[in-house]
Amino acid sequence: MFWLLRVVTFLQLICVALGFSIRDFEELEEWRRAVGGPAPKQNPGTPDVCKKDILILLDTSNSIGANHFDNDVKPFLESLVKSPKLNVGPDGTRLALITFSDDINTKLRLPFGAYTVQNYLDYFKNQLQWTSVHGPRTMTGTGAKIANETFSHYSPLNVRPNVPDVILLMTDGEPRGRRKNDELNMAQEYSSSLKNKSILIVGIAVGNPNIVKKFYHVILGMATSSSTMFNSEFDDLNKILDQLVDASCTPFKPGDCDCPSIHSQDVYIQPSQSTVNVSWVQPSLKCTKNRVPNFVSTTVSPNIASPYAFGAGDHDIEYTYTFRGGFDLKCHVKISVKSCTCPTLSPVTAYVTSDAGSAAVRWVAPVPSCSATLKAIQPNKPSGSNFALGSHTVNYVYSTVAGFNLTCGIDINVQKCSCQNTKIAGVLYMNPDSPKNKMSVNWIEPKPDCTGQSIQSVTISPSNVKPGASFGIGLHSVWYTYVMNGGMRLQCSATFEVKVVPCGGTDYKPATHMCCCGKVQNRGINNKCCGRKSYDSKTYKCCPMNYNVVNKNDNCPGETVSV
Repeated sequence: MFWLLRVVTFLQLICVALGFSIRDFEELEEWRRAVGGPAPKQNPGTPDVCKKDILILLDTSNSIGANHFDNDVKPFLESLVKSPKLNVGPDGTRLALITFSDDINTKLRLPFGAYTVQNYLDYFKNQLQWTSVHGPRTMTGTGAKIANETFSHYSPLNVRPNVPDVILLMTDGEPRGRRKNDELNMAQEYSSSLKNKSILIVGIAVGNPNIVKKFYHVILGMATSSSTMFNSEFDDLNKILDQLVDASCTPFKPGDCDCPSIHSQDVYIQPSQSTVNVSWVQPSLKCTKNRVPNFVSTTVSPNIASPYAFGAGDHDIEYTYTFRGGFDLKCHVKISVKSCTCPTLSPVTAYVTSDAGSAAVRWVAPVPSCSATLKAIQPNKPSGSNFALGSHTVNYVYSTVAGFNLTCGIDINVQKCSCQNTKIAGVLYMNPDSPKNKMSVNWIEPKPDCTGQSIQSVTISPSNVKPGASFGIGLHSVWYTYVMNGGMRLQCSATFEVKVVPCGGTDYKPATHMCCCGKVQNRGINNKCCGRKSYDSKTYKCCPMNYNVVNKNDNCPGETVSV
């Protein structure tokens, strides 16, 4: 007998630690004896049948009133328990009850257990009496604290492993305690804690609509979302029963929820960076009948979180929501990251033929890789402007769709393009008796000195003259007109002078004169030299002994006459 008393005492201590009194324990035991203990097990629920652990957080403040409590609230609880969708039973949905009003009557009345529908109905009828639950305050926050202690772990790791946890909150007013806002602050604190543990909170604001609208926002803040928030007058509670059950219990099947893909606006990387931080919102599911989805898990691929530094390209973030029914729903966030850069352009090269010259330079304006508006050209010199010898840069300043200014530059290099003209030093001399009074002359062809340019074509004047050609007496120039691949025309020359060997130190032209022993003489058609004299060989002859000129039929002095 002694050991039995110790067990009872131990159980009573446990009950006190859980937040209900010895009297509560006795009431529970009386109820259990009255119904004859646990009922036979019901058939296990299938995946399409509801199976939740629902903790009812019930307002029993004086404003509810005995009439509404007995005629509206308790019948509503009975209808809830009997709902086929809810599937109440030891192997289906299980219920627990917390009442909140004042300090004495804010407590866990009925803990979770393997009870049948009839067990719950008998409890509501025989044990849940207005006289033993009502009080002058509305200690919603204290009730939420007890709920947070009851569901101390993440759902579904509390009452039964892998059975999701739900709180059904019903109240007819805003939280009120001993001190102003103490219960309100607690209600907000502990409801937030419960939601952070993935526990679904379904809220019901009940009563006169004019009163409900004054505190509706408070209960809405405690509920999981607007889709799990309801309002009703007392005598209409049964009208929202199906919606309540659907919001808190109806199992999800493939097709019940969807999530449109989220496409970000184009995000741009600044030119000095290789990545850009992008923030996004996790996809939210839209489910039939405005139900709030309850997942087993959520995975993200790649395993990243917002914000994240992305490089240029198209990025697909896949969220996989795994439902308790064993199926997945994949949602996508698509992020497009682009570079906003200037094109890579080669420097523009132009040429002048002298140090003091300038060149008209043409180019194509640089266009950024993103949409942009031209703000300014610095310096304000459009394509086709003249530039002097040297290096120059023309900057195009753009206002980009990315929200920053971008400066794209055109580098211009004006170079000197000239010829190393060929000039043969000195005078070229030819013999007076050279054939056709000409001599062969060789020279090196002059070439343009234009860095980065190549010869596209060349024209020579006089035509077809090449080194080794024959030239007569005089100053000669051979002109080379080059057309470069950039379109520039450049003239180069080879210059030289040809003279006959001087006659006694005097220059002459063999075509019109002769050199007769160092003396220049006129050249006739038949003239020849005789010493330093010239004669008409058609009429005269030269005497070689003394260079006398005599008639062609006369004898030269000292010449022996033949008989």
